[in-house]
Amino acid sequence: MERWRRGLHLVLHGVLFCSTTVQTETTTTTPGVCGPLQLTAGAQHRYLSSPGYPAGIQRNLGCIWDIKANEGERVRVVVLDVNILNLSDCKDDYVKFFDGIDPFSSQLEVLCTKWQQNLTITSSARYMRVELKTDFFVSGRGFEIMYSGGDFQVQRHRDVTGEHLIQLFSPGYPGNFEGKYHLTWRISTGFFGKILEMIVKESHLPYSHKCGTDYLEAHDGYDQASPSLAKWCGDEKPSKDSSGSNLFLVLHASSIGSRGIFKINFFVKTKPQEESDDSMKTTTILLSCIAVVLVMVVLLSVYKIRQRRYRRSSHTNRAFVATTMSSNPALRAPNQAVAMSAGNEIELPPYTAVSPSQPPPSYESLDFGPNSGKQ
Repeated sequence: MERWRRGLHLVLHGVLFCSTTVQTETTTTTPGVCGPLQLTAGAQHRYLSSPGYPAGIQRNLGCIWDIKANEGERVRVVVLDVNILNLSDCKDDYVKFFDGIDPFSSQLEVLCTKWQQNLTITSSARYMRVELKTDFFVSGRGFEIMYSGGDFQVQRHRDVTGEHLIQLFSPGYPGNFEGKYHLTWRISTGFFGKILEMIVKESHLPYSHKCGTDYLEAHDGYDQASPSLAKWCGDEKPSKDSSGSNLFLVLHASSIGSRGIFKINFFVKTKPQEESDDSMKTTTILLSCIAVVLVMVVLLSVYKIRQRRYRRSSHTNRAFVATTMSSNPALRAPNQAVAMSAGNEIELPPYTAVSPSQPPPSYESLDFGPNSGKQ
């Protein structure tokens, strides 16, 4: 059904664009159309809806409602329904919520067809502004919200990305924030290889022991589970660098009496060369150690291979010598016993005895006696 309505809406827009009739666009801001523009938020829930809701939203509207809570309280809005059909993706037809009523108040939310059911929006002080704008090519039911005032805790998260400088301010800056807060910011450089330099320019927060109740805390990473980079309260103003491209900041104010102010600058810069050099040195040392280990392994392997070859060569030489000596009797030692192999007998030469009738020659016969004349 929703697809059919959007298709019909596109067709009607085409017909209107092709029409030769010139429509004069005007903006209505009179209380008679928008209703009362100054609203008061109290403990009892009250309702605010766009003109014509739910029969159909009116065209060429420009309504601004200022909602005020009691002193020390906040405005809380619960979005019950938003159905503003357009072709500009919330650029020309929308309902916006601002954290205050002055022209520089920060935008809390913008809605048209993209919204979360029962979305809750809380102001950081006693004022909230609601702005509705439509042009001639708008359709849908419109919106309806429920608002009230009270001692509400502000819980809000923002993702912030910057290329050079990112500045964060306390709610209501340059005035002091008051009351209970739990605000978070995810600050990102948007580039790998870049880091964030956090410089706290101004910080005056309620002091507590170890900053347990009211504090600012920077986490070195993507979310609150990342390691704490710095946590401070009182008049501390730390300066820290992130290790990567993300930093997660938390503001926690615990009670109605909490009051403070802060201003923080985040500079996007390239990772310092010293860290890169240290990383390179570490890598070089690691590679050198691996190379030394590999060389030692290679040398040990070569040594073992040579030892094995030497042992094999020694065994082969001893076996060759033993075989040669066993096959050649002339190479045997004089006192070497002759091994008798089974089935083979070695014939020894015949023994020749010396005849007793032939005594050894005398000294005289050899001319070595005392009468030989040889001195």
